[in-house]
Amino acid sequence: MFLMVILGACSSRILVPLTYRAQTDNDTALISEYDSVSVMVQNIEVKGGYMVFDMEVNNQSDQPIEVIPEHICYYASPGAFQPVDSAEDVHAVTLLYQNEFNYKQQAMRPGEVEAYFLERLRVKQGVGVVLLLAGAGLVIHDAVQDEQDISQQEWTESNAKKAVTRDVLTASSLVAIDVAGESLEASAYQDHVELQYLPDELFPQKDIEPGHSFRGKVFFRKKEAHKYYRMIIPIGNADYVFDFRKPTPEEKMKLRAQ
Repeated sequence: MFLMVILGACSSRILVPLTYRAQTDNDTALISEYDSVSVMVQNIEVKGGYMVFDMEVNNQSDQPIEVIPEHICYYASPGAFQPVDSAEDVHAVTLLYQNEFNYKQQAMRPGEVEAYFLERLRVKQGVGVVLLLAGAGLVIHDAVQDEQDISQQEWTESNAKKAVTRDVLTASSLVAIDVAGESLEASAYQDHVELQYLPDELFPQKDIEPGHSFRGKVFFRKKEAHKYYRMIIPIGNADYVFDFRKPTPEEKMKLRAQ
């Protein structure tokens, strides 16, 4: 059970643009432009509890623009979102799917991202201790059973089969715990590295002057799994809309091979 949980938590995925075609597309980034301001967004990681997007804003207008990441949000839906007309309220159009409300999530603030990864580290350290104790418990249990076998007055074929089965199960379980521990250690190390570089990698609230651009990561919590995701980035009087979806199995294979 521990092995399945840990390896499942360590597997990462990404979302692809709604129009992505594995046969012809090598890039999973989307670009939207309005009034000489272009925004590039690419999903770079989806895990059990969070999603990460790479975002770049390029200001080629003659006025400074303010970007506030915590105002960015995404909607998640089981079905494809309705197309958005420039005159429509993008949130109103996006909110409903077949008379049910779609799931909405705001971008995480820098402090929330740091607290999230600190909590992940704490939990993984706790699980590591449990794995260590579980391994020790298996060894002790096997030793106790061996002592009981030695004290048996009559050693039957059934006793021998039980002893062999127990030894095999103990060895297999210890290997599984060892592999799970290594996966857990690697995952915890990744979180530790992430924490070190987060301050410089996050997209902060900032003004971007004319002729300049800025690039950084935007984190979201992920509470429900859906097939379609719409990211909305408000900048000035414009809402930049980006539609993503889960990749097909064939697309996943291509993305892993890249």
